[in-house]
Amino acid sequence: MYEVYGTEAITLSTTPSGESDLYATFYTKEYGRIGAIVPAARKESSKHRYAIQDHALTSIRFILGKRGYRIIGTSPEAQLTLYGSIDVQKSVMRIISIVNTLIHGQEQDQKLFSLLDSSLRRLSEKIEKEQRTIYELFVLVRLVEHLGYLTQSSAQDVPESFFSNNIPSELDLLHIEKNKTLYTEMVNKSVFESQL
Repeated sequence: MYEVYGTEAITLSTTPSGESDLYATFYTKEYGRIGAIVPAARKESSKHRYAIQDHALTSIRFILGKRGYRIIGTSPEAQLTLYGSIDVQKSVMRIISIVNTLIHGQEQDQKLFSLLDSSLRRLSEKIEKEQRTIYELFVLVRLVEHLGYLTQSSAQDVPESFFSNNIPSELDLLHIEKNKTLYTEMVNKSVFESQL
């Protein structure tokens, strides 16, 4: 008998596997980054079909079998890109892309999960396009800082208030808007250096 694990998760990516399965990569609240087979997820009759989509928030139940993790239950929380505008989809995809680039291995980090969960939910709300771009940049700066990729000299330019809440204040957003080029360069440099 296999032990059953359960957790909230963000679907980072999915890849076809075999005739009808999916291999999905998740960032989970309880277990960090994991990859798991989702049996028969590509069949129209699959109960997992709509819960396991790229860039979705979901609750998953899984077991550790002989060939790795296997999903046995799902419950969709929010489809972050399916129901949003093209701009929302692009913002969510850029954030998920950074997560995929910077997070390797299985390591639990509930603060990181909380940041991603609240940020992605907020992005999928109706925020004006200009504000969404600034908000996305806030999330990316928070991500690289939390993961230790923000250099000490760069961090000195960031107000302390950035790191106290997952949702930015109006003052934080105004600060980013005025220094958009600086923060864009900061994130790009952090991501580039992480791959050296």
